[in-house]
Amino acid sequence: MSKVSGRSHLQNIIFEIACDLQQLDTIITPIHLLRVDPRIEEADALSKVKDSDDWSIDIISFESLDRMFNFSLDVFASEQNRKTTMFYSEFMTPNTSGVDAFAQSWSDQTLWICPPIKYLIHIAITLRRIEAEGVILVPDWITSSFYYFYFDTFKKAKWPFQEVKRWKPFVIQNQGAEGSLKGKIQLDLIALYFNTKR
Repeated sequence: MSKVSGRSHLQNIIFEIACDLQQLDTIITPIHLLRVDPRIEEADALSKVKDSDDWSIDIISFESLDRMFNFSLDVFASEQNRKTTMFYSEFMTPNTSGVDAFAQSWSDQTLWICPPIKYLIHIAITLRRIEAEGVILVPDWITSSFYYFYFDTFKKAKWPFQEVKRWKPFVIQNQGAEGSLKGKIQLDLIALYFNTKR
C-alpha cells in the first residue's frame, strides 16, 4: 500500500482507501504474518473446504437442453458454474440474483435446476406446491432416498415431471470437490421437464 504500482486500477483503489482513511481519521498498519501463525492457518483451512455437492455438467450438454427450453434462471449455482445470467447461490457471491434458492421466487422464469443431491427431496416437494416451469437434472440412482419422489417403481416419471433426456454428460466438480458425481460418470443423468403453472 505504501509503494506506487504500475497498475492504474490498483492506484485508484489505494487512492480511494487513503481518502477514506483520512476522512475517518484512521490509520491502517499492514503487517506480515508467517504461514505458521494460527490466524493464517485458520484462513488457509477454511479456503480448502470442499463442497461435494457443487457440481455441474459440461457446457455442450447444457446447451443442447438450453436450445429446447431457453433457460433464464439457474436455481442452484455460483458465479463460477452458473449457466444463465440470472442465478441463485447458496452463499453471497458476485452477481447473484438471490441467496438461498428456497427463499426466492421461482415463478416468471424458465428454470435450470442442477441441484445439490441433498436438496432433491425438498425440491420435488417444492415443485409440486408452487407454480414453476423448467428442467431438473436427477441422477438415475434407483436405491437413493430421493428416487421415488421423481419416479414410480417402473422408472416412469411421476407428475409433474416428464423425462426429456437420459444420458451421461461430463460432470464437473467445482471447487476441486470430490463428490460421487465427477468426470465421465457411469450412471445416467435424467433431465426432467416440469410445468406446474396454471
